[in-house]
Amino acid sequence: MLAAHARIFERRRLGGILFRLDHGPAFVAEFRQQPSEREEIDAAVARHRVHALQHRAQKACIALTHALEDPYNFDHANAAHFAQETRVVAQAMGHKPDAKYKYAAPPVFLFEPHQPEMCNYKPNLILKIDEVWEQKYKAFQILAAQKHLWGYYERVALNRGIQGSRNTGVPMTYGEAYQRLFPTVEEILK
Repeated sequence: MLAAHARIFERRRLGGILFRLDHGPAFVAEFRQQPSEREEIDAAVARHRVHALQHRAQKACIALTHALEDPYNFDHANAAHFAQETRVVAQAMGHKPDAKYKYAAPPVFLFEPHQPEMCNYKPNLILKIDEVWEQKYKAFQILAAQKHLWGYYERVALNRGIQGSRNTGVPMTYGEAYQRLFPTVEEILK
């Protein structure tokens, strides 16, 4: 999953939406950055409706994308919008209503932007990543154009590890913050 996650950042001119299937590989749905014509926007939406059908057929268990707002990277907000739309269309019974399917739409997680305060980002989940930190850091090193952010991302992971550990009592060194778009359902409060 980390390699596919790194692919999103590696593409300077493309935005991407990462999907992970139940116990399977991740795949990335992509679109062109900042379409300049209305037709290009409509074509991108049409492609993502196709992705919604693939999403439904492949039963993605999570969708991972950018923050909903990002004043410096318009393609990031567009990617988040399309991830949200793809998920909603995939679960909509009115889309291809004759189809025989039972589909529980996956949660959509927004990963932390490098300037969360500028993106109205409010994390509500911290994932312990101690076991994969070294692999993730090596994935960062593939992105030579973002070398100036390597240390920043390490500090953020350490800070999130401290927050996660202090808020839950779960010992961790490295953490990753996510924001959920849709509520979860639990049978008991825990």
